[in-house]
Amino acid sequence: MITITPRQLEGLIRLATARARLLLKNQVEKDDAERAIYLFNEMLENAGVDVNTGKVDIGTLQGRPRSEASKLSTFMETIRLLEGDNKSPVSEQELIDELEKSEKFKDEDEVRRFIRKMINEAAIYESTPGHYNTV
Repeated sequence: MITITPRQLEGLIRLATARARLLLKNQVEKDDAERAIYLFNEMLENAGVDVNTGKVDIGTLQGRPRSEASKLSTFMETIRLLEGDNKSPVSEQELIDELEKSEKFKDEDEVRRFIRKMINEAAIYESTPGHYNTV
Protein backbone atom coordinates (compact mmCIF):
# COMPACT_ATOMS: atom_id res chain seq x y z
CA MET A 1 0.00 0.00 0.00
CA ILE A 2 1.24 3.50 -0.83
CA THR A 3 0.05 6.93 0.15
CA ILE A 4 -1.11 9.34 -2.52
CA THR A 5 -1.58 13.08 -2.63
CA PRO A 6 -4.98 14.79 -2.86
CA ARG A 7 -4.15 15.70 -6.46
CA GLN A 8 -3.56 12.05 -7.34
CA LEU A 9 -6.82 11.09 -5.61
CA GLU A 10 -8.64 13.65 -7.74
CA GLY A 11 -7.03 12.09 -10.80
CA LEU A 12 -8.33 8.67 -9.79
CA ILE A 13 -11.81 10.12 -9.37
CA ARG A 14 -11.60 11.72 -12.84
CA LEU A 15 -10.44 8.43 -14.38
CA ALA A 16 -13.27 6.47 -12.75
CA THR A 17 -15.80 9.11 -13.83
CA ALA A 18 -14.48 9.11 -17.39
CA ARG A 19 -14.73 5.33 -17.60
CA ALA A 20 -18.31 5.39 -16.31
CA ARG A 21 -19.26 8.01 -18.92
CA LEU A 22 -17.52 6.05 -21.67
CA LEU A 23 -19.67 3.04 -20.77
CA LEU A 24 -22.77 5.32 -20.71
CA LYS A 25 -23.42 4.81 -17.00
CA ASN A 26 -25.29 7.33 -14.86
CA GLN A 27 -23.16 6.59 -11.80
CA VAL A 28 -19.58 5.61 -11.09
CA GLU A 29 -19.54 2.04 -9.84
CA LYS A 30 -17.04 -0.05 -7.94
CA ASP A 31 -15.59 -1.62 -11.10
CA ASP A 32 -14.91 1.87 -12.55
CA ALA A 33 -12.95 2.82 -9.43
CA GLU A 34 -11.08 -0.50 -9.46
CA ARG A 35 -10.09 0.02 -13.10
CA ALA A 36 -8.85 3.56 -12.31
CA ILE A 37 -6.76 2.18 -9.44
CA TYR A 38 -5.42 -0.55 -11.73
CA LEU A 39 -4.36 2.06 -14.31
CA PHE A 40 -2.72 4.15 -11.60
CA ASN A 41 -0.78 1.14 -10.30
CA GLU A 42 0.37 0.25 -13.83
CA MET A 43 1.56 3.82 -14.30
CA LEU A 44 3.49 3.64 -11.03
CA GLU A 45 5.16 0.39 -12.02
CA ASN A 46 6.27 1.95 -15.32
CA ALA A 47 7.13 5.52 -14.32
CA GLY A 48 7.33 5.58 -10.53
CA VAL A 49 10.26 3.25 -9.93
CA ASP A 50 13.28 4.50 -8.02
CA VAL A 51 16.25 3.60 -10.21
CA ASN A 52 18.51 3.23 -7.16
CA THR A 53 16.36 0.75 -5.26
CA GLY A 54 14.22 -0.75 -8.03
CA LYS A 55 11.11 -0.27 -5.88
CA VAL A 56 7.94 1.69 -6.60
CA ASP A 57 8.33 5.13 -5.03
CA ILE A 58 5.69 7.79 -5.54
CA GLY A 59 8.31 10.42 -4.67
CA THR A 60 9.93 9.69 -8.04
CA LEU A 61 6.93 11.27 -9.75
CA GLN A 62 7.31 14.34 -7.56
CA GLY A 63 10.94 14.88 -8.46
CA ARG A 64 12.96 13.21 -5.73
CA PRO A 65 12.72 9.56 -4.65
CA ARG A 66 12.73 8.72 -0.95
CA SER A 67 16.17 7.13 -1.16
CA GLU A 68 17.64 10.35 -2.54
CA ALA A 69 15.75 12.52 -0.04
CA SER A 70 17.16 10.34 2.73
CA LYS A 71 20.68 10.73 1.34
CA LEU A 72 20.21 14.49 1.08
CA SER A 73 19.08 14.70 4.69
CA THR A 74 22.02 12.61 5.90
CA PHE A 75 24.46 14.59 3.75
CA MET A 76 23.30 18.00 5.00
CA GLU A 77 23.20 16.88 8.66
CA THR A 78 26.72 15.48 8.36
CA ILE A 79 28.29 18.51 6.71
CA ARG A 80 26.60 20.89 9.17
CA LEU A 81 27.84 18.80 12.08
CA LEU A 82 31.39 18.79 10.70
CA GLU A 83 31.27 22.56 10.03
CA GLY A 84 30.33 23.26 13.62
CA ASP A 85 29.02 26.57 14.92
CA ASN A 86 31.89 28.55 13.42
CA LYS A 87 31.15 27.26 9.88
CA SER A 88 34.71 26.04 9.32
CA PRO A 89 35.37 24.41 5.92
CA VAL A 90 35.03 20.61 5.82
CA SER A 91 37.68 18.63 3.96
CA GLU A 92 36.43 16.37 1.20
CA GLN A 93 38.06 13.26 2.66
CA GLU A 94 36.61 13.91 6.14
CA LEU A 95 33.15 14.34 4.60
CA ILE A 96 33.55 11.17 2.53
CA ASP A 97 34.70 9.15 5.56
CA GLU A 98 31.74 10.29 7.68
CA LEU A 99 29.18 9.68 4.93
CA GLU A 100 30.50 6.18 4.24
CA LYS A 101 29.93 5.37 7.93
CA SER A 102 26.26 6.33 7.58
CA GLU A 103 25.60 3.35 5.25
CA LYS A 104 23.36 5.51 3.03
CA PHE A 105 26.08 5.57 0.39
CA LYS A 106 27.55 2.44 -1.20
CA ASP A 107 31.10 3.62 -1.74
CA GLU A 108 33.44 6.59 -2.06
CA ASP A 109 32.55 7.14 -5.73
CA GLU A 110 28.86 7.51 -4.89
CA VAL A 111 29.72 10.06 -2.18
CA ARG A 112 31.90 12.02 -4.62
CA ARG A 113 29.09 12.06 -7.21
CA PHE A 114 26.66 13.26 -4.55
CA ILE A 115 29.06 16.04 -3.49
CA ARG A 116 29.26 17.21 -7.14
CA LYS A 117 25.47 17.09 -7.37
CA MET A 118 25.11 19.20 -4.22
CA ILE A 119 27.56 21.75 -5.65
CA ASN A 120 25.53 21.87 -8.90
CA GLU A 121 22.31 22.34 -6.91
CA ALA A 122 24.03 25.11 -4.89
CA ALA A 123 23.41 23.36 -1.55
CA ILE A 124 27.13 23.55 -0.80
CA TYR A 125 30.13 25.34 -2.27
CA GLU A 126 33.85 24.69 -2.45
CA SER A 127 35.30 27.40 -0.20
CA THR A 128 38.89 26.34 -0.87
CA PRO A 129 40.12 23.48 -3.08
CA GLY A 130 38.99 20.21 -1.48
CA HIS A 131 37.01 21.94 1.31
CA TYR A 132 33.25 22.57 1.43
CA ASN A 133 30.74 24.71 3.28
CA THR A 134 26.95 24.87 3.29
CA VAL A 135 25.27 27.81 1.63
